[in-house]
This record gives sequence, C-alpha cells and structure tokens, in this order.
Amino acid sequence: PLPANKYHYTEVLFKIVARDYHFVLAGHAYSVPFKYANKKIEIHISKNLVTAFYKGKQIAVHVYNHTKGSNTTLSEHMPREHQEYASQNPEIVKSKAQKIGPYTLKVVESVLSQKENVFTNIRACMSILKLCKKYGDNRLEKACKRAYYIQAPTPKSINSILEKGLDNLVLEENTLENKSHQSSHENIRGSQYYQ
Repeated sequence: PLPANKYHYTEVLFKIVARDYHFVLAGHAYSVPFKYANKKIEIHISKNLVTAFYKGKQIAVHVYNHTKGSNTTLSEHMPREHQEYASQNPEIVKSKAQKIGPYTLKVVESVLSQKENVFTNIRACMSILKLCKKYGDNRLEKACKRAYYIQAPTPKSINSILEKGLDNLVLEENTLENKSHQSSHENIRGSQYYQ
C-alpha cells in the first residue's frame, strides 16, 4: 500500500552551533539548548520546519522562518542568566538608558543598530547599563559621552573608560569631535589645514 502521508522533501545540512547557541540558516538564526554551543549538529529542513539533531537525538524544532536578519529563540534553550534578557526588548532598553542620560541613550541606540541579532545587541546594552550599579549613573553617563565622541560605543570601551577614570577628565567636545573625524596618519592634514 502507498504511505498514508505524502512525501516531504527534506534537505540535510551540518552546522556548528555558535557560542550564542544559535545556528544561521538563510540569514535567520535559530536556537538550540545552550549546552550544544560549539557542537556540530545535523539540521533537517523541510517546507515548514527546521529540526536540529545531535548524535541522532532531536534537540530543537522550529517553524521555518524566511525573515533575514532576525532570530527565533526559545527561552528554554537559554542559560538561566540569559533568560532575564529575553524579557527585554529594544524599547525597554532605550527607556532604561534614557533615565541615565542622553549619551547613554545614544550609545544604546548605536549598539542596537548593529547587524548582530537583536538578542546579542540587547545583551550588550544590558552589560553597559549594569555598569551603573558599580560606578553610578553620573559616571556611566560621562563615560558614554566620551565613548560616543571617540566613536567607540561598545561595552568593552565604556568599561575601560570607567576603570581608568577617564570619565572624570574634562571633555573638550570641539577638540575631541575634530580628533574623532580625522586620521592620525601624518600625511592626512584634515579640514583645519585649509582654513
């Protein structure tokens, strides 16, 4: 007798799971349980489903999503410390940054506009905002201002500014702004040369 169900074409791929426990398929990221980060998995792609296997055991099933640049993440796939970020969205993060100050908001908006997946960007923003627990809102705002003007609005840069106390140095916006727009190479004169 013929099979009861119609045959569904399935494509099989092998991928290494990224450190953020996602694999990317046609520009869309899908999660697997975090314990499979950096492991090689088998992916079955059918018309409607994406199924992930590790050593023959099914570890995740997602509805096939054709939206590039976004991600499908299940909260049960996240480690406990990442689950707190799952409840955040860009608007909530921006609102928290705005309460600290305008430059913290500018830095957060810059991080959120990166081409990483939204979850990774939110996690980076939250690590910036958590610095206010150690250094206070005022110092974080000054560090974000400095990072913004030197065009280094990253968690690592802001943390370094705070650790070295650079946020307490006087920030001359005009001088710093001019420096940020010119190269340090000796053969490049910059716009001030032609005045």
